[in-house]
Amino acid sequence: MDCHGTLGYVGFCPLKSKGQTKLATCEIMAFTQNIGHHEVCFLTENEPTTRQILRCLLNARHALGLPTRIITSKLADYSNALAENTVNKVKGLAGTLTDQLKIKLGLKIGTSNPLWSWAASSSQ
Repeated sequence: MDCHGTLGYVGFCPLKSKGQTKLATCEIMAFTQNIGHHEVCFLTENEPTTRQILRCLLNARHALGLPTRIITSKLADYSNALAENTVNKVKGLAGTLTDQLKIKLGLKIGTSNPLWSWAASSSQ
C-alpha cells in the first residue's frame, strides 16, 4: 500500500507473497512517477521484507539519478497506524465487491482468485 501524505493519494498492489520484491518495486516506482515528484522520502516500518524492497527502490532511483530519502520507524513505533487503517479499508471494500459478485452471480471468490486482486485494486 502506498500513500501520499499531503495529497491523500493511495495506491494498492496485491502481492501473492512477500517474495515479490521486483513487482513491489515496480509498483512503487510507478506510484511515485504518477504523483509527479522528482525527490521522494519513503517513511516505512523496519520489517525485513520492507527493507529489501527499499534497497531495490533506492538502487533503481539512484540509477535514474532521482534523489531519495528513507526513514524507517523505530521498533514498536506504531505512530497513527495510517497504513494499517488504509489496508483495512481497502480489504473491507474489496470484500464488499466480491460479496456482491457472490450475491449477483453466485460466485464464491477466495483471496487466491485473480478477481480478489481486481477488487482490491478497484477499491482504492
